[in-house]
Amino acid sequence: MGVRVIVLSNTQGRVDLEKMITTLADFGMNEVLVEAGCGLNGALVEAGLVNEMIIFLAPHLLGDNAQGMVQLPELMNLEKNKTLKINDLRMIGQDIRIIARFL
Repeated sequence: MGVRVIVLSNTQGRVDLEKMITTLADFGMNEVLVEAGCGLNGALVEAGLVNEMIIFLAPHLLGDNAQGMVQLPELMNLEKNKTLKINDLRMIGQDIRIIARFL
């Protein structure tokens, strides 16, 4: 069926994200859309493999126990934050769509 499975595990038994991105580039892919949970989102951001985020903000309050968007280590110093530059902000129905790039 034209499907090719490539195993790219790291020493912890997880996907080697840098090798994955390099492999996708070798196949001629220069853009990857990731719709994932906070763990994979955070791992990609921490590895420096994300250059742009498309964030949808819905008009709902979910409380403290709601699932986060990006799981990152606790900041001990504000200088280590991940800074974004907002390139586009618009309403999509009742939601707000933000397109932002990492600085």
